[in-house]
Amino acid sequence: MRNTRNRTLPLAVVALALLATAAMPSTARAADWTVFASWYDTSQLKDALGLGVRASFPFNETLEFDVTVQYYEDFKNAIPGSFQVEVGTIPLDFGITWNQNGEEGGFNAGAGLTYAFMDIGGLEIAGVDIPDFGEADDEFGAYGKLGWRHANGFMFEVLYRFLDVSIESIQVSPIVVPLAPDRVDLDMDGFAINIGYRF
Repeated sequence: MRNTRNRTLPLAVVALALLATAAMPSTARAADWTVFASWYDTSQLKDALGLGVRASFPFNETLEFDVTVQYYEDFKNAIPGSFQVEVGTIPLDFGITWNQNGEEGGFNAGAGLTYAFMDIGGLEIAGVDIPDFGEADDEFGAYGKLGWRHANGFMFEVLYRFLDVSIESIQVSPIVVPLAPDRVDLDMDGFAINIGYRF
């Protein structure tokens, strides 16, 4: 993402969320960590590759609370046209996961809420690149997932995310010439496939 205005905010939110778990009982504080690569295909934009980190806090042998942060850069329009926009996103997920066999691995399912930090990567109009224009609103969403984890830590999951975003105040800078339309709504609902390791 070329615009850096939102890069520190998601990191601060993640840090606060993890620190807040200190108030949990000691049995729920022992976090398991997962790192993974991700492929995310949205309804209106092309697919993108990303990375993710997850902290999982078990409540008991089968239920846990997850905090996940992922990073995807420069989604592009899936439909070619004269108006092409690139956006990036950092989804921050909070959810509950049920594990079939706890630490022994097996199938799992989960759901939760998303807060997506949005950023603009660029704009192309009639083949001309415009590096700085408009603002992308951060948005709330939701997700559901199904997965499988081996006892050795290898994990695989399929996630569906519900997310609609908008880009406002579209203009060419530094000339500051408003363009039509001055707002673009993007449907970022879609599937993500995550593959990684839990330790």
